[in-house]
Amino acid sequence: MPKTLLVFPPGWSPVGPYLALPVLKSYLQEVEQYKVDIVDLNVEFYDDLLSFRHVEECCKRYRESKDSFSSNVQLTIELIQKSALNVDEAKVIFRSKRYFNLKERQYAENIFRNALYIINHVSYGVKYTFNSIDLPYDYYSTPEIMKSLADTLHNPFISFYETAFLKRIQREKIEFIGISVSGCFQLISAVTLAKLIKEECPSVKHVSLGGNYITRLADDCMKEWHPFFEYIDSIMMYDGEEPLARLLEALDSGDDNLDCVPNLCHAKGGKIYKNHRIEQTFINDTVPDFDGFALSKYFMPELILPVYSSRQCFNHCAFCTIPGATGGCYRKMPISRVFEIMCRLNEKYGTRVFSFVDETFEGKRMEQLADEINASGKTFFWHGETRFSPTLSTDVFNKIYQSGCRQIQFGLESYNQRVLDLMKKNTRVDWIDRNIHDCLNAGIPVHLFFMIGFPTETKEEALNTLAYTENVLNYSKQVCGVPYSTRGFTNFGLVRGRMFGIIPISMVSL
Repeated sequence: MPKTLLVFPPGWSPVGPYLALPVLKSYLQEVEQYKVDIVDLNVEFYDDLLSFRHVEECCKRYRESKDSFSSNVQLTIELIQKSALNVDEAKVIFRSKRYFNLKERQYAENIFRNALYIINHVSYGVKYTFNSIDLPYDYYSTPEIMKSLADTLHNPFISFYETAFLKRIQREKIEFIGISVSGCFQLISAVTLAKLIKEECPSVKHVSLGGNYITRLADDCMKEWHPFFEYIDSIMMYDGEEPLARLLEALDSGDDNLDCVPNLCHAKGGKIYKNHRIEQTFINDTVPDFDGFALSKYFMPELILPVYSSRQCFNHCAFCTIPGATGGCYRKMPISRVFEIMCRLNEKYGTRVFSFVDETFEGKRMEQLADEINASGKTFFWHGETRFSPTLSTDVFNKIYQSGCRQIQFGLESYNQRVLDLMKKNTRVDWIDRNIHDCLNAGIPVHLFFMIGFPTETKEEALNTLAYTENVLNYSKQVCGVPYSTRGFTNFGLVRGRMFGIIPISMVSL
């Protein structure tokens, strides 16, 4: 088989590992018997960005800038720089039990804020946060993305890759590179890497992109020739286990004809071809293999490992892109196997904390997991996302809390039955009230996702949802003594792939 390296590029949050590559690695090695290495360049990028070496360099450039300030402002800037230079200590605090001391955590957070202020000031329009890396290019414009690839001033990924990573590819004579693109902020970094590999790493014979975000792009936009194929050889769409295995098999045989590889988008003779699509019917229940990721570099005091108990979602909400970008039907793993995987990861990596990344972790299955954990006597902590349900009760939430659940995320979306029905949420407002009340009284914080501006939603309905979520946070803190409940919302945006045809066009206000 070709010597294979799978890469998670910069442009994601560095607080914990992303699950896609460890899952692919374990499947390829255990089921297909293919040797695969993985690397998380996102956390490596942030570790370098927030280092004394880099912050000191940025402070020097800041001082050398021609900006003139009043004496008071100048003093403030000097204090900010002095604080920012403690960035390595801030990382130590975030990665140790010192994080749990409120004063120390606030001290470290302030250092990071000051460091990012200095870095952003001298980064020529690039804006860094812990959730995104925003370049002065439009991520939704192909010409803009292509223009960014050679811009050494505004594209920080060029120097990052050239400093060390390309040398690793050359040294190890890697032959196949797979790049996982899960969000828009990774797109420029991914294509930049592909370009540099094609130019500087002759051992690499094939570069392939994969992941949820790139699947949606290929589905929507790539009908004819696309400029990305100047630097990539293929795109793996939907679930990656079987397509990647078949692609490596084809490349190993020396066959240049990739038409037989399922779910593959590739270029030939100046045209784009999308191979036959297969719907994955099995669930990959191998134990995720995180070896290759720098697990000590994530910005959290304890290692939080992602796991799943199911793939896809059994509901089809009107606004959701997941069904169109993920292959296969809803399928689930026996809870006994889920618990076994948690135990295996605990034994291998020492982690006690797990993040369930199921699109929907069913309430009944959460209860079954709680039974497994409680019967074992193990001390695990976990969180996940579920739907409001009439089957969730006070007893269930108490049992879940006892098993170590310390947050449940709910897709509220709206607190108006009319809007929920238009969204095809299959949720009742009375379920929402009861579930949140019982969850908080069991001591489990909630996080409420919701949106504003769904077509035909009135101002009064939007304000009703806002007021409801505010009341929930107040109830959580003041009545239940649970101060960690949160909410997050966004404006509705019409995106291709959302199943929007359920709403009569006459009802849509444009």
